[in-house]
Amino acid sequence: MTEQTDQNHGQAKRTRRRGAALEADILASTLTLLETTRYEDLTMELIARHAHTNKSVLYRRWPSKTDVVLAAIRSRIPVQQFKEPDTGTVHSDLLAMYDEIFTVMEQMHYGNIMGLLRERLHGISIGDFF
Repeated sequence: MTEQTDQNHGQAKRTRRRGAALEADILASTLTLLETTRYEDLTMELIARHAHTNKSVLYRRWPSKTDVVLAAIRSRIPVQQFKEPDTGTVHSDLLAMYDEIFTVMEQMHYGNIMGLLRERLHGISIGDFF
């Protein structure tokens, strides 16, 4: 809720956030929490408390913590067209693409979302792929 001044009495009263404003606050709160909290320690209750709302509000929009976190991450990733690098070799092209991906992940405190990656991979470690 946000505060507005009542013009008749000069008192502050609380107004309910709705729609896009509420969703933006929830996603911003989730991103802020991801900067300091490991994914495994993040809960819907913690997100709701930090966003000054109720868990039921979260569950009406997202069925799980994973969905809230992914929505928050998507809201932060800049919408842009990645240009395919053309360095002359496939090896150098892949390295250039990796650097771009790494830069984005670093800005998003990727260390705190490793649990999300493990969960989405259903417990399979990255090392299992190699």
